[in-house]
Amino acid sequence: MKKQQNEEVAATLPAGPSNGVAQTALSAELQELIREFAAFATISGRSGDERGIAAYVKQQLAALQVQITEDDAAAKTGGNQGNLIIIPEDFRPAEPAIAFLAHLDTVRDTGVTEVVVKGDRVTSAGPTQLGADNRWGLTLLMRLLREYESLPTVARPNLFLVCTVGEEAGMLGAKALDLSPWKVREAVVLDSSLRPGAYIESCAGMSLFEAAFTGRAAHSAVRPNKGVSAVMMAARSLSRIGEWPHPEAVMANIGGIRGGDLSLSNVIPAVCRFTGEVRGFSAEAVDGVLKQYRDLCEEEAARTGGKLSFSITPDFTPYRLDPKSPFVRFIRESMMEAGLTPLGVTYSGGSDANALNAAGIPAVNLGIGAQNPHADDEFILLRDMESCLSLIRALLNQSRTFLRA
Repeated sequence: MKKQQNEEVAATLPAGPSNGVAQTALSAELQELIREFAAFATISGRSGDERGIAAYVKQQLAALQVQITEDDAAAKTGGNQGNLIIIPEDFRPAEPAIAFLAHLDTVRDTGVTEVVVKGDRVTSAGPTQLGADNRWGLTLLMRLLREYESLPTVARPNLFLVCTVGEEAGMLGAKALDLSPWKVREAVVLDSSLRPGAYIESCAGMSLFEAAFTGRAAHSAVRPNKGVSAVMMAARSLSRIGEWPHPEAVMANIGGIRGGDLSLSNVIPAVCRFTGEVRGFSAEAVDGVLKQYRDLCEEEAARTGGKLSFSITPDFTPYRLDPKSPFVRFIRESMMEAGLTPLGVTYSGGSDANALNAAGIPAVNLGIGAQNPHADDEFILLRDMESCLSLIRALLNQSRTFLRA
C-alpha cells in the first residue's frame, strides 16, 4: 500500500487489512467496496474503446451463474465493444422484469488514475478524472448481482443487468440497445451525480446544431466591395442570438466557432461555421428555439448576399416520470427502506435513461453520489458509498413486491 500522507491512503489495495490512519476507521465491508471500485476505476475505457473494461467485467462474472451476451452495438456505434447483457441463470423470460444499467465508458482515460481515500471521501491522487462516472455505478451493478445470488431462489426478483457503451458520446449504446426479447417493464440506471436519495424525475432533452455560412473571398484592401465575409455573418448572427430573449426553461450554448485563416488577414473569409446545443424539458421548446436561431442566421446571410446551411441533430429526448406511478413509488419506497429521504429532481443532464424512455421503457436515473463528474476533483463521499450499498439491497427487496403487482 502506498501512503500519500497521514490522512490520505491509497485505496487500490490488495485484499487484506489496512495500516493507513484514514482507513482503519472504515468497516471491512466498506474497505472491500473501495477496492472493488478502484479496480474498475483504473482500467482504460473511453467511449468507443471499452473492450478492456468489458473483459474485466466478464472476468468478475466468471464465477457467477449468469449468461453474458454482447449485442451488435459496436457495429452500430463504430466502437470496439457492444453492450453487455447479463442474464441470471434463474431468469424467467415469460415474466415481467426490471433491467439495471450502468455504462462502461469514461469521458477521459482513467488508466493512470490512482484512487485514494482523503478524509471523508474517495477521490484521485493526482490531476486525473476519478472515473466514478460511471465506474462507481458499474461497481454497484456487480455488487447488486452478487447480493442477488446470495438470496434464496424464491426471494430473487426477475431482473437482468446491462453494461452499455458510448454513454458519454451521446448514449450511443443505449440507443442501439434492443430489449424487445425480454419483458422489461421498467429500468433503473445507476449513473447520476446526485447524492443517494435523489432521483431524476424530469429530464431535459437536447439537440445539436450547426450554422455554416458561405460568403465570397476577395482581397480585403484591393477589392473589398467584392467580398462577402462569412466571419462577419456568423458574428452578427451570434450577437443577435445572444440578445434574443430565450425561454426560461431552455438552456443553450455555443460550443465553438471556426472560420477564415489567422495567417491571411488580407483575405475576406468565405467560410465560417459555429456549433452549439439547445436543451429543454419539451421537444416543442427546443424546436422553437432552434427555429429562431435558423431564422436569425438566414436573415443575416440574406442581408449580405451570403448563404447558410443550418443543420439540426436531435441527441436525446426529454422525459418526465409520473410521480404517482407505481414505478416511482417503488423507487421511493426502496430509498426509504435504505434510510434515505427520496427527492425527485428536475435535471438537465442526459443519461441512458433518456434513451430508454424514448424507446418506451420507463427508466429512472438514480443519484449514486459520484460528484463533480469528469473533473480532476471528482469524488464520492464514504457515507454515500455505504448508502448506495443499502439502496441496492433495498431495491432487490422491493423489486419482488413491485413485479408481482
